[in-house]
Amino acid sequence: MRSTKCLILAIALGLFNVVTQPVLAQDGAATYKAKCAACHGTEGQGRSLRH
Repeated sequence: MRSTKCLILAIALGLFNVVTQPVLAQDGAATYKAKCAACHGTEGQGRSLRH
C-alpha cells in the first residue's frame, strides 16, 4: 500500500515536471537579455568587464 502511494506520487511529480518545464523555459531569451547580455553580449561573445 505504501509503495503504491510512493509510486503514484513519483509519477505525479514527474508529470508535473514534464508539463511545467517548457512553460518556464519559454521566456529564456528575455531573461538572457535582461540579466546576462550586459556581460556576455547579445550573441554570447563574452565581452570582458575590463576594457
